[in-house]
Amino acid sequence: MFQPMTNGLPKRLGAALRAAGLIFLIGTSSAWGGSSVDIPKPNEKLVPPPPPPNLERSVVNMEVSLSAEELALLVDQTFPPVIAREGGWDDSAPFPGRDDLRFLYRLHRGGFRYQMRQDRLELTFNDIRYRIWARRPGTEQVEEGGCGHGADPPKRIQVVAHTAVSWSDAWRLNPQTSFDPPVFVDPCRLQPLNIDATPMLQSLVQSRLSVLAETIDRKIDEHNAGKQRASVIWKKLQEPVELTPNRWLALNPVDARVGPVGSDGGLLVKTSVNLIMEPKILDSKPPAQDRPLPSLQLAPATMGGSRLLYQVFADYAKINGRLERMLVGQNIDNPVGEPITITGVELYGSGSKLIVAIKVKDGVNGTLYLTGVPRFDEPSRSIKFRDLDFTLETKNRLARKAAGFWRDTLIEKMESDIFVDLDEPLMLMQTRLNEALTRELAPGARLEGRFTKLLPAGIYPVAGGVEVRMIAQGTVRLLLQ
Repeated sequence: MFQPMTNGLPKRLGAALRAAGLIFLIGTSSAWGGSSVDIPKPNEKLVPPPPPPNLERSVVNMEVSLSAEELALLVDQTFPPVIAREGGWDDSAPFPGRDDLRFLYRLHRGGFRYQMRQDRLELTFNDIRYRIWARRPGTEQVEEGGCGHGADPPKRIQVVAHTAVSWSDAWRLNPQTSFDPPVFVDPCRLQPLNIDATPMLQSLVQSRLSVLAETIDRKIDEHNAGKQRASVIWKKLQEPVELTPNRWLALNPVDARVGPVGSDGGLLVKTSVNLIMEPKILDSKPPAQDRPLPSLQLAPATMGGSRLLYQVFADYAKINGRLERMLVGQNIDNPVGEPITITGVELYGSGSKLIVAIKVKDGVNGTLYLTGVPRFDEPSRSIKFRDLDFTLETKNRLARKAAGFWRDTLIEKMESDIFVDLDEPLMLMQTRLNEALTRELAPGARLEGRFTKLLPAGIYPVAGGVEVRMIAQGTVRLLLQ
């Protein structure tokens, strides 16, 4: 959006800059680099553009995790809060190692604590309570004994489990869950039978814990990719994705690193696959690449979120065609005479500068050359121009004498009143990226992208046009089933 002024030049030039801006943006956003001291003419020897700064590689952090909710569900399914066999002696079980004994029991598992210690998940069951009743048929009478019944309070057991998680060369997480031997806080002797119930309890609890250990390992393993699956996902990411008609996104993954295993809030087991990319947006569909999956390497730390940097090329021919269609034939108010008619317009570069040459006739015959340093204004999501400079090439003496007016008055107003509103194109590209990065990569592997911020990183003159650089910030998750 450009603010109108009483003088016609800013209004017309505003339209020109908006036209150029729309071509540059291509549904994204931009910011010019460079400053103006001299403004070289197209017929002079132009300086070749310097190479743009090296484009920092993009890193997409794809999370692999086991949530606290999943773990709690596993525990409840495998080690229920209540395990009991108290329906009657007909339903009793043989006491381990004692064929002459039968027993009934009730075991109540309270809550549990969990925490990550470096790469190790620790589960602690501090409130397991139980009671037992045993019977031994005798020749004259039945003998019975128990603990945790009646006036004898329930007995307590404590159990601790450890799950170590590490990456393997096969692109898999290796979980290994083990339980420490149960700690019998309160001894249990079946009186008056004088029999130690610990072996029976140990056998009962251990059978449940063994199943729970296998279940935890299996659940973590379900979140794995594995080398074969990782290769399929890697190959899929090398295929270009259509953003809009005749506009393609090539992610160009070049490397992959796995993050350390850790924990974060509700995510008990959290790690990541960090993809190193060199994305580009192109005018035609590029061929899919066929880079092999790199060998597994451990990243020094897990990065937060994802940062996608990409570049777009716009050639001068397309830009100038748009400018000519919008501006040729329009009039500019002249502070020293009759209105001026635009007869031609050309954007070109010299060195690190971008220059607009506007040819005029009638009130003044000549060419107005303008250059400046646009800056991105984050609050308004717009580009505002600073450090504008100009030269006027004309034989009209009155116009040359009015140069002070242009410099002291008009340039100041142009800097404050001319800006390019980028809110709509920024939102459009943000939506397109999220749509392109939310898709099925392979059976059971879904990519979900959510970029919440899109910022310009710079516009640089290059051979034949300009290069627009963008930064998209957000998160990308790889959901494995």
